[in-house]
Amino acid sequence: MTCRYDEISQHDALYIAARGYPGGVEALAQRMGMAAHVLYKKLRPAVETHHVNYEEVSEIVEHLEEVGKIALADLALQAFNWRHARVTFRLPDMTVSAGELFA
Repeated sequence: MTCRYDEISQHDALYIAARGYPGGVEALAQRMGMAAHVLYKKLRPAVETHHVNYEEVSEIVEHLEEVGKIALADLALQAFNWRHARVTFRLPDMTVSAGELFA
């Protein structure tokens, strides 16, 4: 069974994605060089003293992609874009130069 999330909060989506990392938030925090309790706080929007920044979100997405959790990485990106009335799609893997791509 496949679950599809529509209009999910970007904070909820990032937390779901982080929990899906092998070993959970604790392992992801270690991979990021951060204490687990700090990452937990950053993933909770109700905590006003801690926030994830763009670099940390990108790092979370990259780590998820590295371990093959593409759907979870996409969930986090899609939720962010949904909030801003945008869509996300994955570019096909291609080996062309930048010039050829933009031509």
